[in-house]
Amino acid sequence: ITEQIMKKTAVSQYGNFTPALDHEQWKHMAEIVAIYDTMEGRTESEKISDFQMFLKEYQEKLKQAGVEEIILEFQNQLDHWEE
Repeated sequence: ITEQIMKKTAVSQYGNFTPALDHEQWKHMAEIVAIYDTMEGRTESEKISDFQMFLKEYQEKLKQAGVEEIILEFQNQLDHWEE
């Protein structure tokens, strides 16, 4: 979804968009950011022998942290904001 939006619309059009999240959603966001930070650190400091397995592991961690729900919430708010 994001790639499709990026192809069709300049990012600058969303410069004023600020998502509204409740306390629980912000907790999920913090977990997601921590997972991405760990992924980045590992790819910069370690040799990943099986990159596909690495990605699968972290995709599952992101899913458990609620990344799909957060993406949907952001998309719903963005769709509403555009209208």
